[in-house]
Amino acid sequence: MPEKARKIEKLRLIEHLVDEARTIADDEGEHLIGAKLEDCLVCALARRSSLDH
Repeated sequence: MPEKARKIEKLRLIEHLVDEARTIADDEGEHLIGAKLEDCLVCALARRSSLDH
């Protein structure tokens, strides 16, 4: 698998894990943590988007 494809796949996995963690934090009432995780998710999505082009 090419390096770029590996990076994109890793970012997809990170996005999934961060999204799950954000959901758990929000469900537990930890909205500040959820907001920080949302920031991480946005960064991962932006990075993957830049690699997709």
